[in-house]
Amino acid sequence: MTTLNDSSKGLLLIFLAIICNYLGDTMNCGIQYAMFKHPIIKWLIVLGLIYFTINFTSSSNVNPSWLFLNSFIIFLVFILFMKQNKITFYVSLALLVVIFSINQYLAYYQNLESTESRQKTISNLKKTLLGLEIILILILVSGNLMYLYRQYNEHKADFNILSFYFGTSKCKSIAEQQQKIKK
Repeated sequence: MTTLNDSSKGLLLIFLAIICNYLGDTMNCGIQYAMFKHPIIKWLIVLGLIYFTINFTSSSNVNPSWLFLNSFIIFLVFILFMKQNKITFYVSLALLVVIFSINQYLAYYQNLESTESRQKTISNLKKTLLGLEIILILILVSGNLMYLYRQYNEHKADFNILSFYFGTSKCKSIAEQQQKIKK
């Protein structure tokens, strides 16, 4: 079974992979054009990347069906991460790093010789993790809803929920910046 610790490793690796997106011009023109023209291809690649990353980082033998289901859930969480306002994005990312760190401490304490004091520490870490995970989910959902509301108000006439979640080929703000640079 995949643990939350394995999942957070996978999600953090996905962020690193996205940052590597700036190396996309190393691909041939046909691939670049397909990804530009059809943003859904990028999302399918992200889903595949999540699946393989979690498979590589899992600490045990995992049923492939369970792995795919878990990957799909992480994919949905990733979409929520990407479709929120800047403030909730940064808070969510910070919380994810804290959750990852607490999972590391939890694994450390669980591998030490069991004492009453350590069991209490483990119990406290588990309670803290649960609270932070709930807070993270609430922030992700509220940040997503705020961003959805803003985008809907900006693009009322031509708003499309599928385009909102799965993207268009260009961000308006980036296109505006590119136009300023060209002038």
